[in-house]
Amino acid sequence: MDWQVSDFNNTWRYVFQATVRRNPSFQDQEQIAASWSRFCSAVQILDRELARSGAYIAGPTFTCADIVIGLSIHRWKSIPLERPVVPDIDRYYDLLCEREGFRTYGRDGGL
Repeated sequence: MDWQVSDFNNTWRYVFQATVRRNPSFQDQEQIAASWSRFCSAVQILDRELARSGAYIAGPTFTCADIVIGLSIHRWKSIPLERPVVPDIDRYYDLLCEREGFRTYGRDGGL
């Protein structure tokens, strides 16, 4: 959870503000590209960890770490840019979407 709040969140802030929030203060194309690249690199780290764990972030059981990481993965999926192939992220996101709480609160009200 510490990694999510510090390193991981800092990768996506700029690109999310630019492309999803459409904040006019975040429209520098070089910074958008750099933020997206950092975000995708962090997601690929998670993909490798999820391949190792086989289920959730910390292993076979859902923990509070999955709440915060899941929200960031939802943000990653909401950004309208080309994403790398990350099969374990996709599997993980589908697993999270099976949870009523995540569908209700983590996916913008179930969207």
